[in-house]
Amino acid sequence: MTCRAKLARLNRTPLHGSHDFDTYHLYSQERVALFKTSDNSSLHYRNGMKDLGDFHSNPSLTGLLPHLDEADTLINQLCNTSPPPVFEHDQEPSRPVQQSRPEPPCHFQSTYYYHRHDTEFQAPPCTPSPRPRRRPLRDHLRILLADLISLVVSTTLVAILVALSFAQDAPSYPFRYFVRLLHLPILQDPADDPSDPNEAITREEGCYAHRWGYHWEEHHIVTEDGFILKMYRVGRVASSTPMLPPILIVHGLFQCSGAFVCNERESLAFWLADRGYDVWLGNNRGVDAYTDRGHLDLHPRDPEYWDWGLRELGEKDWPAMVDAVRTWTGREKIAFVGHSQGNAQGFIGLSLSPNMAKKLSCFVALAPAVFSGGLEKTFPFKQIANFERSRFEFIFATSAFMPLMHPTQYFFPPVIFSILAYQMFAYLFSWHDTYWLRRRKIKYFQFTPRSTSARLLRDWMDGWGRKGVCAFVNGEGVEADGIDGDERKKVPFGVFYGTEDHLVDAGRLVKLFESNGQKEVCRPAFVDCLDLIKVVSVEGYEHMDVVWARDSNETVFGGVEQILKGAAW
Repeated sequence: MTCRAKLARLNRTPLHGSHDFDTYHLYSQERVALFKTSDNSSLHYRNGMKDLGDFHSNPSLTGLLPHLDEADTLINQLCNTSPPPVFEHDQEPSRPVQQSRPEPPCHFQSTYYYHRHDTEFQAPPCTPSPRPRRRPLRDHLRILLADLISLVVSTTLVAILVALSFAQDAPSYPFRYFVRLLHLPILQDPADDPSDPNEAITREEGCYAHRWGYHWEEHHIVTEDGFILKMYRVGRVASSTPMLPPILIVHGLFQCSGAFVCNERESLAFWLADRGYDVWLGNNRGVDAYTDRGHLDLHPRDPEYWDWGLRELGEKDWPAMVDAVRTWTGREKIAFVGHSQGNAQGFIGLSLSPNMAKKLSCFVALAPAVFSGGLEKTFPFKQIANFERSRFEFIFATSAFMPLMHPTQYFFPPVIFSILAYQMFAYLFSWHDTYWLRRRKIKYFQFTPRSTSARLLRDWMDGWGRKGVCAFVNGEGVEADGIDGDERKKVPFGVFYGTEDHLVDAGRLVKLFESNGQKEVCRPAFVDCLDLIKVVSVEGYEHMDVVWARDSNETVFGGVEQILKGAAW
């Protein structure tokens, strides 16, 4: 492991001398350490050179000048000491050092944050960590051949599905084009006005925030298994009103945080920011694998990079994001809003570690993916769910799931790609654009699909596809953490879903809570952590409409705000 990685993992290292230095955060791609002395002064160390910029611009820090040699000594200790320091059992990860000069509202430096989930975890030595063992040439050729075969087979399968979707909708094409050709106002949506200001079509979420005048920050966290997750913070610019508590929003399968910022001013992230909330958007591992490496040691070309599934998202990524927001904001509790698989991560995290409930003020589930909605019995899900593991790996390999998705999305013109992607997702997941604004569709599919692992899809097929319920929500496969105390206050819980959502069955989840799990064969462990207080079922909505519908700010977001206002922060 590099010295850069080790510094990100250290919590506190005492220096023998007149001062103790607290190692804090490592940011950007440089070797940058930020220290704070016992008198709360700051010191930077960048790429082997002392950073004197802060000292010249801030006279209050000149007292640190005599101690620069001690910082050099500390850097040498960090890089050469063996055995490495161990995290203290009762010490929370340190918060970022406050800047000496006042910063504008909702502005923080982009930093790396290391999530300490296992209290027995020990930081590895500060030496370049060994790469995965070198494989014989024969193994490399075998893996390459398997990936090539999988690429050909899976691409052929996708092409067939797209062709079937076009053939299924072919009878309606003449009518659609006739309506558009004549511009019949009686059949057009008056809200879909082409004269409205257009946004740039981009795959950068921050561009949409700047377009509509919001403050945007990029942060990073490092999970305990070395994955670097991107997080974005959204807020109002220079507002005199005190900022409300933080909200973490997590995306669904094949998506990323961009799903919550591409609905113009009615986007969920912007809508909450307008009401003063401190909005944080999380991204799971692998979503930007081919544009941003995303791991301290592994490369996306390594098979080990993709060796994770649904359990890791709930056991590592979700707690890391929750703890990072708590640390950065200084709040004991935060609100959580998940969409689809984002909810499944929270449910799994609560099932495996019930004490995570103490860190949540409320839990809002948009189209929660726990029980299957019937699509698992249709083509092609029924066939894929019945595949043996060897056949599944033959078609989809063991690394990234359909790696052709990324270059296709990157190189195809956005208009063409949005048409192809919409047809495929509509055919597979019963999505429809009835409640979408047509001009927004091209932006939606700049953030959908995103990369994920083949093992994650196999987890969904093993649980959701075969058994009709998400895997690991009962804590199977992992021993759940103990619960502190004899009694635990439940987290307020709200469910929002559409009646035409055939991908997941949120109504069954609601009945599970109303009956307290008595009618289910297997009672999920997360039921004991949540208290159902609000249910909103929107007539005609499908899986994505709770986020992307043109009127979701009226039908869904208002109810979300009610839960947030009533939460115990």
